[in-house]
Amino acid sequence: MAPPEDNLPQPERGEEAGGDDSYPVQPPPPLPDDSEPSADSRALDELLDWLDPRGSGKERFQFTLSELLLLMVAASVLLSLLSILPGGYRPETFATVFGLGLLVSLIFLAVLKPARAIVQIAWWVVLVCYVVACVVAVCQPC
Repeated sequence: MAPPEDNLPQPERGEEAGGDDSYPVQPPPPLPDDSEPSADSRALDELLDWLDPRGSGKERFQFTLSELLLLMVAASVLLSLLSILPGGYRPETFATVFGLGLLVSLIFLAVLKPARAIVQIAWWVVLVCYVVACVVAVCQPC
């Protein structure tokens, strides 16, 4: 019998190895204990649930008609109050008022942590208005 060309272990021949030229089958390594999912896997599961178009059975944003109506009334009152400020409806005035509103509402959200989704939607609407007012104020010719 010629020596093997590489240094790989050769299977044993005989009754213990089954008499063929194959290696004995080893059991697979044990899987890690999944009793406590890691923070990364939980974050990934939440992201995949959010991206799932079928939904996971729990709705993230639900509003009542009265909440949406209250949000529209608050927005209209804010816009009417902007008209009495010096400068009126200039983009700089809008950006200043929305920036201050964002600061106050961010403190409100951090301290009270409201559970209603309408509060978060209102904050994002004010943030979008602030960004648009800033862009218009910067791009507006002097």
